[in-house]
Amino acid sequence: MHDDHNPSLGVDLRHNGAGPKVVLNCRSQGCPYTDILGAIGLTDADLKFNGGASVTAYGCTLDAYAASKNLPLGFLTNDDVALEDGTCYVKALGWEVPAVEIPYTDQNGEQVATRYRISPGGDDKFRWERGSKTTLYGLHR
Repeated sequence: MHDDHNPSLGVDLRHNGAGPKVVLNCRSQGCPYTDILGAIGLTDADLKFNGGASVTAYGCTLDAYAASKNLPLGFLTNDDVALEDGTCYVKALGWEVPAVEIPYTDQNGEQVATRYRISPGGDDKFRWERGSKTTLYGLHR
C-alpha cells in the first residue's frame, strides 16, 4: 500500500459478543480499514463469517493446548504422553498451521499413527496424518 520496508499490517481475529471479527491495522501510517481492504483486494464481505456459525481459528501449540486443558506442559511432553509441537496442512486454508502432534503407538511402543490437534476448540480440531491407521491411544502402556 505504501513504500515501507518493514511489515506494518496487523491482522487479528477477535471474538466478542457479536461473533468473530477480523481486525486490520496499518501500523505505518494509520490507513483507514476500507483503504487497507482495497489495497489487498478484499471487500468487507470477504471478511464476514458465515451467519454467526461456529468458526474455527486454526493453529494450536503445546503451550496453548496445555493452558486450554489446565495441564502442566511437562505432563504433555513426558515419555508416556509424548506430545510435540509441529505443523499440519489444512486443506480449507491451503497452508500449514501450528499443530500438536499426538503419537499413537502399538502394544510394542512402535508409532503407527499421528493425529494432529489443529485448534484448541471448535468443531474442527483434529486431522490424521495421511496413511495413519486408526488405533486406540496408549496401547504401549
